Amino acid sequence: MALGKTIQYTPFQETSFGYGATEIASNYSSLIPNATDVITLTITYSSGNWDSTGHISTPSVGTAVSVYNPTTQEFVVKGQRQDVDAVLALLKFYPADKPVSRPKSASNLNGFTTLLYKANQTTGNFADENPTAIGNTEFSARINNASGVQKVTGTIIWDPVEPTTGNQRPFFSTTPAHNNYSTNTYDATTGDTLDFGVISHGSDTENVTVKGFFAPFNNAHYTSPIVDTTGALSTSFITDNSLGDFVDVQDLYVGDKIATNETTDDGERFNFTGSVAEAQAFVDNLRFKTSSASQTKTFNMHLTVDDGITGSVAVKTMYHDKALSVSTLPTTQTFKEDNTAVFDMGAVVFGNVDEIPEVNSFKAVITLDSTGTSGATSFGTTTTVDTETFSAGVLTIIDDNLTTFKQAIRNLEFVPVADFNSSFTFTVVITFANATIGSSYASASQTINVTGQEASEVENISVTHNYTEDQTYYFKENTPLQIIHPINQAFKVEFQYAINSQTISEVGDLNTTNTDVTKTTNVNTITFTGTRDQLNDALENLFFTPATDVNQNIRINVTVTRTGGDLTFESKSTGVFGMIGNPQTEFTFDSPTKITWAEDTTVRFLSGLVITDTS
Repeated sequence: MALGKTIQYTPFQETSFGYGATEIASNYSSLIPNATDVITLTITYSSGNWDSTGHISTPSVGTAVSVYNPTTQEFVVKGQRQDVDAVLALLKFYPADKPVSRPKSASNLNGFTTLLYKANQTTGNFADENPTAIGNTEFSARINNASGVQKVTGTIIWDPVEPTTGNQRPFFSTTPAHNNYSTNTYDATTGDTLDFGVISHGSDTENVTVKGFFAPFNNAHYTSPIVDTTGALSTSFITDNSLGDFVDVQDLYVGDKIATNETTDDGERFNFTGSVAEAQAFVDNLRFKTSSASQTKTFNMHLTVDDGITGSVAVKTMYHDKALSVSTLPTTQTFKEDNTAVFDMGAVVFGNVDEIPEVNSFKAVITLDSTGTSGATSFGTTTTVDTETFSAGVLTIIDDNLTTFKQAIRNLEFVPVADFNSSFTFTVVITFANATIGSSYASASQTINVTGQEASEVENISVTHNYTEDQTYYFKENTPLQIIHPINQAFKVEFQYAINSQTISEVGDLNTTNTDVTKTTNVNTITFTGTRDQLNDALENLFFTPATDVNQNIRINVTVTRTGGDLTFESKSTGVFGMIGNPQTEFTFDSPTKITWAEDTTVRFLSGLVITDTS
């Protein structure tokens, strides 16, 4: 052996350095040849686990007296070689305490404590299961001769046997599956079995205990079963049978074993101890029964498996399929042609939402009929949500916040295609779900009737105009026809004279000062074509020139038709110009009151007759 060495030790226990009675003489006689040579051996702390709770013993033999200084963390012994060798043989190491690594039975109350329960891990690998590692403690050692010359050096390493729990925590290698208990078998007297997963205990062979508890649904329990700092269950469990129970637990024999009890004051529903295989057989044959056929509420089952020292907790959610109860939505909505509409589904009430507390996703599927689909440029919500899609007439809105979702279906925005004003219907189906658990609750479909309102494309299409015989009538002196379509597209305006056997030239013509439009005349119909803006200017400057001496009332049927853009939903605008004729005075006569004349004499006088006709 030599001065430098590695010694393995049991934590928290004194341990001999393990030097022989002639360690120095046997290994370093060439450097320190005589038994009576005076030497100094120094051992100094270098690194690792060491503090004021650890020390090195200080035996003395003959001329060799040893000292340990806790301040400098240094051990020194000086004397003849033979006496220093004797001290080395007696030297002991007292490890420094490490509270967080001490076992729970240690007197140090800060020591490591094994937690009874932890949240289940299907791998069975609980990373922080063992106490904190102590780690090595390292010292440097040197021997100097009487003149202080260093002759020997070495490194002493203390390697602890790291403490462990010495136990595999029991666990569910397959997590108990969430269960839909809506089938009537769970309402029957005999109840039905559930999926409790797969119990595992690694390589350990001791018995395990499985227990079950019922609790109101709580998402925090689902994501991480609640245990306190000591590893004890800290959830308040249901102690009555309002959420159902297990049938004849005390009569369920597994081999020669049976459950020790059923429902207790702390809410424990079953408690069975046996081998892993026996515990598995027990839970696989448990039969759950509802309190009554009316029980439909979602709740949690907390399931534990332990070996008396350590254990795991898993949560299984029990849910009941049912239709989502939704209040009656407003059955009618309206929109106006060429205008964006907002459809409000009202203050929706979900009647049974308290029965399904696990839901965390809220979805509306709104389906337009074929008419609505063809008439929609876009359809969505003005509320920002997690997911919004509109495709092939189907709008889907999803959000994980119920308040946001309810607001979203009150802010539905429908943008119609140009000129669309047809009435249509859409259906609404609302679904609440929890994808992780697997529960989903859909409402009955409700149908909404949407009424389209036509928007006028023109102004002043039916107006009475008064004209005077033999005088040109300018329409801007009254209220000229105007096209108010929002887009400057192509139009045509037709004026059809209702004049029986007469012709336009016989009653009067329509013209405009605008030269950008095109005018055509076909029998008794005058047509102007051009863009919206061109025609509006032409109509602003439209004038009627009656034929000579015409003062009859004339009915002119007016039709405005868009000829450009998407004409799928285009409809004509029609009206009537009532041209009311006012005759012009042909003459005036102011009769003279007296004419004086003499026989055989020509007399000139004013007759008082004035012809005013301009034609």
